Order: sequence, then C-alpha cells, then structure tokens
Amino acid sequence: MSKREMINGRLIRILVGLLLWPHCVKAQIAFYNSQLYNSTISPGETFTQIYALFPPQAMGPNNTDFSTYVMTQSAIDGVTLQVPWNAVETVDPTTTPCTGAPDVCQPDPNAPGYFHTYNWGTVNGSGCTDHAASSISQWFCFGKKVGLILFGIADSPSNGVTPKYIWSSGWINSTATAANPTSPYLFQDVVNTINTSPSCGGYSGATGSSFQVPSGTLFQGDSSNPTHVTVSWPAHPFQGGETIWLNPQFLLSHPNFDVTTPHGATVMTAIPGTSFTYVSTVGPDNGSANSTANTQIITADQSWPVPYEAPYKAGWLAFLRAAIYHFNNLNVAITGGQEDLSHIAYIRPGVARGGEAIPLCSTGAGANWSPTYSQGNWENWYGTVNDTVQAASPQMQVLYSLNAGDPQHKDASYTTDQAARAVAHANGAGQFNGFGSQGLQNSDRTNWNGPGTGLQVPNCPSGTNPPVPDTGNNWGCMFLKYWSDANNTEYNTPNDTPSPTTVPLELQQIDCSNPCVDGTCTDQGSNSDSCFLSSLAPGKTQDLRLVYPFATQHHVSVLELYSQDALLAFDPFYCTLSGISCSSSGVTFTKLTAPTQNEFFQDVGIGDKNNCYLNYNGGTNQSGAHGDCSYAAAMYAAHGYH
Repeated sequence: MSKREMINGRLIRILVGLLLWPHCVKAQIAFYNSQLYNSTISPGETFTQIYALFPPQAMGPNNTDFSTYVMTQSAIDGVTLQVPWNAVETVDPTTTPCTGAPDVCQPDPNAPGYFHTYNWGTVNGSGCTDHAASSISQWFCFGKKVGLILFGIADSPSNGVTPKYIWSSGWINSTATAANPTSPYLFQDVVNTINTSPSCGGYSGATGSSFQVPSGTLFQGDSSNPTHVTVSWPAHPFQGGETIWLNPQFLLSHPNFDVTTPHGATVMTAIPGTSFTYVSTVGPDNGSANSTANTQIITADQSWPVPYEAPYKAGWLAFLRAAIYHFNNLNVAITGGQEDLSHIAYIRPGVARGGEAIPLCSTGAGANWSPTYSQGNWENWYGTVNDTVQAASPQMQVLYSLNAGDPQHKDASYTTDQAARAVAHANGAGQFNGFGSQGLQNSDRTNWNGPGTGLQVPNCPSGTNPPVPDTGNNWGCMFLKYWSDANNTEYNTPNDTPSPTTVPLELQQIDCSNPCVDGTCTDQGSNSDSCFLSSLAPGKTQDLRLVYPFATQHHVSVLELYSQDALLAFDPFYCTLSGISCSSSGVTFTKLTAPTQNEFFQDVGIGDKNNCYLNYNGGTNQSGAHGDCSYAAAMYAAHGYH
C-alpha cells in the first residue's frame, strides 16, 4: 500500500469516527490533502490558515518582495490563484473525435457529437521562473500550498475569461436543441451595461474596457426596416457574426442606430480597415452622422453570460470535469519543486462570475432568459455544479462561494440553500465540501448583535420571508450552523454546545484593507484608490486588526488575504521611503497614491517602533521606517488554533 493510500484511508477512518462521535473531537482534520493535525484539541477550537490571494505574477519589485518577505512567513500557508477557462480551452469544440486523457479530451454530453480539447501547458507553466499571467508553476517553489479558483466568467468590470465559441451560432444551435429538442432556444443571454441597465440595478458587464468608437466615425443608415447601419471606422476590431450592443443616440440624434435589446445585434459584414455593418433595433433611418465623442460598443464576450443557459452550461461543465481530472493527476517536475496533488490546498469552482455564485439579475432582463430567472432555477444550477464536480471524484478539498442573492435584492435564504447543497457533497476522499463568503468586511463586525457567548446572530433566516443578513452573504449564520452543530438543529440557540466539524469555512475580504480608519494617518486614501471597493475611502474591509479577530472568533478555517495587504504586513520595503511619499522604483499599486502608501506603511508596516522589525524577516529594516508591525502581528494572531 502506498503512503498516499495509507493517508487517505486514515482520513476516511477519522472522518467516520467524527461523524459517529461528533462531540468528542480527538483530532482536527486539515482540509487540504494528505496532511493531518494530530494534536488533541478542545471543543471550541478551529485551525485557521491564511492564503495570499492573487499574488503579483510578473517580474518586478512587487513579485520579488512578495517572494522574499511574504512567502517566507510561517503565518502564510500559501497562495490562491485564478485558473481562467480560456487559457486552457484555446480552440473551439468540434465534431471530430479527440483522444487522450479526460483533461485533454472531453466528449460533451450536453452537446452530442461535440468534443472539447484542452491544453494545460500555459496554466502548468514551465518552472520557478515562469512569470506568465496564467502560470501557476512559480508558486509551487516555496514548499507551501496553492489554492485554485476556476474562473469561467471574469469579475468586474468586463469579462475576458469565457471562450468566444460560447456565443457562436453553431454552438448555440447544437446545445439549445439538445437541451430542448421540441422548442430550442437559440440565444446565449448576457448581462452588460447597455442591455440591462437600469432594470437590473445598474449591472456593468463591461465599462471603460469596452471598445470605444472614436469621434469622427461615420454612422450611415438606410431605408430598410429595421435599419442596416454601416460604421466607417478603419480601426474596428469586429468580425462577421459577432454580437454587439451600442447606444449612440445621445451623440448622434439617431435613436434607430441603437442596439439595446436583450439579444443584441449581429455584425453582418466586417471589412477590416474599412467598416462594419449591423442591424439596429428598429427602423428605418436613412440618416448619417459623425460621432462627436467616443461611443461605447459592448461585445458578447465582454459581457457576463447567464451561466445556467444551455450554451454556457455545456461548455463550463465539460471544463470542470477536465480540470478536476487534471489537478487530481497533477505531477509536473519543476526546478526547485514539484507540482502535484499534495500541494493543492483546495479548489473553488465558479458558479457564476468571479469564482462566486452571484445571481446576475433577478428582475427585468431575467424574464427573457431560458429558463427565466427564479431563485429555484439559480439554486438548481448551483446544485448542478456541485453534482458535476463530485462526479469527477476530486481528491483535493473543494470549497464553494455563498452569495445572498442578487446584490440589488439581497435574500439570506439563498445562502441557506447553497450551504446545504455544498455540504451534501464530498470529494473522492470523503471530505465534506466547504463554503464561504468573498465579502468579509468591517460591517460584519459592527452588525453582529448577538449575545456575549458569540453563538447567535440576529436575522438568521427562518420561515418563508427571510430577512436581509447581518453579515455579508449571511456567512455568520451559516458558519454557526455548520460549525457548532452537525445536526443543524440548534445553531441559533445561545445554550448550544460548540463542537468543531469537518466542514471548512472560508472568508475573503471584500476589498483591500485600510488601516488608517482610526485617524492615526494624515492621508486616509482618496476616492480613486483602486484597492477600495466603495467609491470613497476608507473602503469596506477597513482595518484587518479589527476584522481578523472577529473572523477567527467565529470559526473561519481559511482566510484569503489580498496580496496588497500581505505585502503591507510583511514587506519592510512596502514603501521605498522618499520624504512623505514612496519612490516609484519600489513596490507600487495601481491608483493607490504614493502618500497613502507611505501612510499605511509608516503606521502598521514593518518598522523600528519598539524594534518590532526584529521579529520578522530576520530583522530586516529600512532606514527611516517607523511602523509598529501591527499588521504582521495581526496575521500571526489570526493564524493557528482559535
């Protein structure tokens, strides 16, 4: 019997023992593969691990400092990375049969007769010096774990991860017919700024990153009904058959040139370097006009697809099966390390955009989708993803995102259903799937109004009209329910006796933190600082020295720490000091002003206050740095048993 088989057998025996004897915990099972914490723990303790989220990939000061000062910290268990779908499926599926292992060849049961082929070379990478955007290899070179988020749809502001074939007419026809042979639905619906706003609360499937038609571009209509519009724009990037939306009426005074309908317009002809033609929403309109300012055009592949519709569903489920097989069997030798299953901490499959499960729209445009939007249809899709991943027999821990409904219409009952679906599934080693929220923020702490025991949160969903949750995505109630009572019967009772379970519970901060909310900093950040999610500083996460103790008090197993904050905590050169600012030659963050970066560093970073720098990185310090190392101390306090 191999060592791995012995360990997996031991895992299963311990899991069975815990299920049969839930209130007498003799060992805490780590949720990553092939490692156990054998020390006896008392009821009421959870082991918390910290993963640095989306570390800097490219060569430069950010990557160098992250490798030198963050990855060497024992409080950092590893990193969490994106695996973008279109980096692996680089060619369209065809009707030509393919051969090979399931990670390189997938016949599609939802599109009969089609075969997917995958190439994992870009994602696997070529070793410790591979700094390409989608490569994971460099992060296996530190002897730590790697968490993987499978991205099928990119997060805000614009999609750039879903393969373009999802919107091709042939693929749509095949999958729609297979899904409903008697009445095929021949669209892959999407959400973007033009086709859903304001009915969906201002969703932005694409914004400034969309194609911009420059001023002086000629729009020419005709007398057909509806109008055929020819756009003379030598630099246009469009191709025949592409789907677009645009709304130039305010610039051109020709409303019939608009395309704002749910299904967009097809580019009929496209002559590179000359013009393209599309059919407008209505017509006729035989006028012409030159644009006087840039006009936005949004394409289908920049938008967010409705994931439970047949075209996206077929492609994504095939990719999930391939991905689980690939990482189950990962075995890539690299200089200085090895990529294999034992180094994978967990996988989080995306249910919707951004590796999460956020419904795109619950009103307005959702009535045009097939099936139409409903909570039941959305939750069934959530269950389908769980079913597909479990059927692929993943050998690593699997986590899922909880989301409390449409952000414009929050409803805590979504997370009640999602958490139940997640823990009703397990991986191939018998470990329960875990769940968590990517919305940890300071308001979770300030809204927590339960009794001093910490075992109750008001507004836990009940009955047929659940209230808005007090914690983001209702994670507080769900953590208590699945951590402290495996039978799920007394989670909101103050007298409940806590006992750890084997369900891993994850939290990711909603945006980068701001340690200056206590007023100790002169510059608390500007409203353009991109690390803050809200439009004005100090953002939503705010001070991790307050947020992290709150999270660990309430049973979090995994904390995903933004890499910007990991650098702030541990990098003695987070700010290369230059007066009251930071030098541009050091670690830099897009739109985070140099004075703000300086303030953060000099307040909570690695400095000489009480000689605290001696406790980190072998005593490395920067001349003039006088931070108090309190962020580093907070990370170490959050790591480990609580």
